[in-house]
Amino acid sequence: MFILTFWYRREELGLRIALFYCSSALAGAFGGLIAYGILNMGELWGLSSWRLVFLFEGAPSILFGMLTWFYMPTFPQRAKWLTPAEQAIVIGRVAKQRTVTKKIDMKQLKATLISPKVLAFCMIFLSVGASARRFALAAAAPARHTDAGRVVVAPLRP
Repeated sequence: MFILTFWYRREELGLRIALFYCSSALAGAFGGLIAYGILNMGELWGLSSWRLVFLFEGAPSILFGMLTWFYMPTFPQRAKWLTPAEQAIVIGRVAKQRTVTKKIDMKQLKATLISPKVLAFCMIFLSVGASARRFALAAAAPARHTDAGRVVVAPLRP
């Protein structure tokens, strides 16, 4: 997300960051469905199904990560696919909103860190992230109902 700040203005960042988080949620949802399908395929090419999950879901991620490392420009100045005129436009759009200070004022830093808005944002962000991870772990565990009506987490197959 830090790289997006070199390409988009402040009013444009909200939508891009929202798309980033939504795509993460969709990837988690579809990744689980794909993993379920792969696990139910059984053995293929002499590999057990859990190894196939790592192969089919991990290999594209590693490949895409390596391609991104080499081909995604971090700054508009380094984008080979932009003409010099287009680079100037992108840099000019974003440069109007940049404010650079050479020295950090410790009073302002302290005031920012203890600001109620910043603290509320941190609490919300951590709560949402923690609850989403907790739900993902609980939803992935196979469960069965007992006669007493309690839900018992079943042990995973070896």
